[in-house]
Formats: sequence, structure tokens, C-alpha cells
Amino acid sequence: MFNHLFENIQSSIFLKSMPKYVTVFGSAKKVFENNHEFGDMAFKVGEELAKSNFTVMTGGGPGMMSKVNEGAYKINPKLSVGCKLNVVSEPPNKFMSKSVSTHCLSIRKKVLLDNAIAYIVLPGGYGTLDELFEVVTLIKVGIIKERRPVILIDSNFWSPLINFINTRLKENQIIVDHEVNLIQIVNHPHDIVDVLEKRTVCDGVYI
Repeated sequence: MFNHLFENIQSSIFLKSMPKYVTVFGSAKKVFENNHEFGDMAFKVGEELAKSNFTVMTGGGPGMMSKVNEGAYKINPKLSVGCKLNVVSEPPNKFMSKSVSTHCLSIRKKVLLDNAIAYIVLPGGYGTLDELFEVVTLIKVGIIKERRPVILIDSNFWSPLINFINTRLKENQIIVDHEVNLIQIVNHPHDIVDVLEKRTVCDGVYI
């Protein structure tokens, strides 16, 4: 109980010290750190965001999170930050100038979500999917007050999921048009910067 309270206070102080940032989600698998197309893409995402002076926030762990931080750190270390979940299987990466850590998943999500101006989603597994759907759910129900861009990168990877949303969910009236419209897809890291600079949100995703 005390640890939870301490970590909650610590994370609140961390958030108050932070400028607005772009949160990037992606797999923690270390295989993506060496000569992998997804890892290279993650590095480029961090690099492109930092070149445009966006602070880059990740979950602070290995894999694609590490590559995103590394790309941003290369351009400007001050623009590379993270919030790390304290689990043995995911050690913190070394490419963050500023970070906070917690044992509590809900506190970590608060840091990753609250002050973000946009959410970028790289390929990932259960954790990344959880983060993606939590973001769109919070936007849908109004807990995240304004429409912030939610951007998936790599249509080849994400098209089966989007097709499922557009067919099984939408056609069976489980979700409706404006709920589909919360997500957009780009294929290149520089396209993310274009979306953010125009502050555009999506009118629909159909592949």
C-alpha cells in the first residue's frame, strides 16, 4: 500500500515536470533490437519525431521501445523519456534522459497516456494491443477529453485487425462509424510527423 502511494506521488511529480509528449507503443521482444525491419522502423520513428522537436515517451523497456528511444536519443537526448514497469523480464533501456519506474501497471499507463498529444502504435503483442484498445476506449467514453491522433504504423501488419474491425465488428453493429474513425494508419515514420503537425484525426480506416 505504501509503495503504491509512493509510486503514485512519484509519477505525478514526473508528469508535472514533463512537456507534452508523443507516446509510442511497441513490442518489448529483444529480437527487434538487431537487424530487424520492425526495429529499424521503430528507430526511425523516434528519430523523425525528435527531428521535429517532439518529446518521445515509451514504456522504457527493451525491443522496439528501446529502438524508439535510441532514435530520439541520437537526435536529442532530452527528447527521449520513458516510464518503466519493474519486471525482471524487461530491463530498462539505456536511451532515456529521464524516466520513472513503477511496479503498478495502472500507474505506468497513467504516465504513458495522460499528457500525450498523440499515440503511435508499432507492431506488438498482447501488451501493445491492450494499450491500443485502452487508448481508443478512453477516447470513446470521454475520459481522454479531446480527440488525439491514434496512429498505427505499417498497414501490412495491421490490416487483418482493421479488416476485422471494419467487417465483424462494424457489420454486426458492435461498433459504429465514429468508433471506427478513432484509428488511422500510416506506412512511413515521416508520415507520422505530417499528421502531428497538421493535428489531424482520422475520418475512417478502410484497407
